[in-house]
Amino acid sequence: MGGYSMLRRRGVKSLPTQHEDIVRALPLANQICHPAVMMRRCAIAEAGGYDPRFRLAQDYDLWLRMIGSARFGNLPEPLLNMRRHVGRSSGPANRARHTHFSITASVNHFRRQSGQPEFDPACTAEDLAQGMLDLLCLGSEADHDRKALVRHAARFIRNCPCDPAICARLAQAVLSLSGLNDRIKLRLYRFLQRSHMRGA
Repeated sequence: MGGYSMLRRRGVKSLPTQHEDIVRALPLANQICHPAVMMRRCAIAEAGGYDPRFRLAQDYDLWLRMIGSARFGNLPEPLLNMRRHVGRSSGPANRARHTHFSITASVNHFRRQSGQPEFDPACTAEDLAQGMLDLLCLGSEADHDRKALVRHAARFIRNCPCDPAICARLAQAVLSLSGLNDRIKLRLYRFLQRSHMRGA
């Protein structure tokens, strides 16, 4: 199966082209440009097809489930021009829901790897946060797996309303495992969030 790079008004979004690089980066973020994908129907059927429960991240969930059973590839040429607008599925109006679905897809990937049952995409924010905490506490020998979990946890804290106590524990785990840049971003976000709440 293959996708294409996306042409943006402000430049080109580079995606890895080789199967091994795509598989390595997929748990971190979606690496396949869905509107331009060509794939074999049998490969989709073997993975169980699109899961309609994911709504705003069906493609990302599918790619993660296809790891190990399909070969991925991206063409190096930018062949797709995507229009960005406020109402798009990953835009500001849908940010919390899109974040929840995409993080659930990634967390389920790691839970499958460790033999744990998958989360229903309709799970609560608190269940998802606790699932990330559990995975972060398990630890991982693979640095890129830990990096993916930390990145998703930081996105979750920024975009998904959640119980403050669980969010605080998740933030502490992120701060203890992230690099300097991620720690600065998270601390800045929390500072701005507190400032906004005081000004409200």
